Order: sequence, then structure tokens, then C-alpha cells
Amino acid sequence: MKQKFLNLILFVSVLLLQMPAWAGPGSKLLLKIVGGLAQNGMERMSDAQQDEATRRQEEIGRFAAEQMKDFEDEQTRQKVFYFGRKAIWPGIEAMERGDRDKAASVLEPEVTKRNPVAEFYLGKIWFSNGQKARKDQGKLLLLRSAGKGFVPAQIFVGQQYLSLGTTAFREKAFFWFLISKKCSKYLVSFFNQGTSDYQPDLDAAASQTANLEKILGIDAQVASKKKVESWRPDPL
Repeated sequence: MKQKFLNLILFVSVLLLQMPAWAGPGSKLLLKIVGGLAQNGMERMSDAQQDEATRRQEEIGRFAAEQMKDFEDEQTRQKVFYFGRKAIWPGIEAMERGDRDKAASVLEPEVTKRNPVAEFYLGKIWFSNGQKARKDQGKLLLLRSAGKGFVPAQIFVGQQYLSLGTTAFREKAFFWFLISKKCSKYLVSFFNQGTSDYQPDLDAAASQTANLEKILGIDAQVASKKKVESWRPDPL
């Protein structure tokens, strides 16, 4: 009975700690009540039960802190991607007109500010350049943007790796397609307005992922999925 009571208290605590939207006076009072109940329950437990309860409460605290950090990071990236796009809008328009020189003149200053959206667009311009040095610079920018969680860059990088055809590059493509799905939470509705370049084709990426699952061996798939689980976007 005591164990069921403790489990209930811990379950309610997790629900409250995971939901930032509830962080008002009411939820704080409820957390205080739950904490009091848990304390009273712990006073009636054996030392071993108290140690186990303390360990589980610490685990819940760490889990809740991680969830809150992920939530705050997600909100930050949404803002950076949105305002990063606004800052380079003249450059995007120039790209659509085919004026790459004008686009580059707008994008380059923003790239120096580590704007992941500018890195993506300028990376595409340079990657399509015939000169190897410039092409390599473009690849670097695309990988930087993808590494920061920008989904259009991740899908573009995945498609480029896929086009190279070898098993090693297919595995890299598979990884980036999986990452794009993981990072799709950073996309919000207002990102889907405007240029086609800014609308990542998640359906196409999902289809390509499914095709790769039929081609790649189980070991390669498992290795990629483990990397995806531990992957975190680079600092902005």
C-alpha cells in the first residue's frame, strides 16, 4: 500500500514538473501539498524505503530539469530561426531573382553573426559554385546550419549524401533524415510561409528514410539510431 501511495505521489510530481504552462500559483500550491504528502509518507518508511524514495525523487528532479531545458532550447531556436529569416529576407528575394551576388552581399554579414538561416542559404550558393574551395566552404556552412538544428539544411545535406550513392554516404544520409525528423519540433506554422526553400519537405525525407531502411543493413540502422538518440544541436 505504501509503495502504491509513493508511486502515485511521484507520478503526480512528474506531471506537474514537466508542464511549464502550469507554473502558476495554483500549481505551486499543489506541488507544496504533494511534497508535504510525500514527506509524511517517507517518515513512515524504513531506511531502505526512504533511500529508494529519495533516489527516485532525485531522478524525477533531473528528468524534469532536462525537460525544461529542452523546452527552453526549443523556444530559443524557434525565435532564432524566425528572426534569422527576417534579417536576411532581401537576400532570399535576391536568390529568387537569380541575383546571387546581391544575395551573398546580404547573407555574408549575417553568417559572421552565426545566423543558421543565413548559413543555409549562403551555403547553398557556394556549394553550387564550380570552384572547389568555394564549394567546400558551402559544405561547411550547410553542415554548421544543420548542426544547429535547422531542418531545411539537414534535409539538403541528407539529400546530397544520398546522391553520392555509396553505402557510407547512404548511412550519413539516413542519419541526417532521422535528425530532421527529431528537429522538426523547431518548425512552427509561420515558418511555412514564404519561399519554397524555407519549407522542408518532411514527407520526402520520411519516404527516403523508409527506402534507406530497406537498403541499409540492420547494424548500420541501429548504429545511426543510437547516434540520433544521443545527438544534441550545436549552440546557436
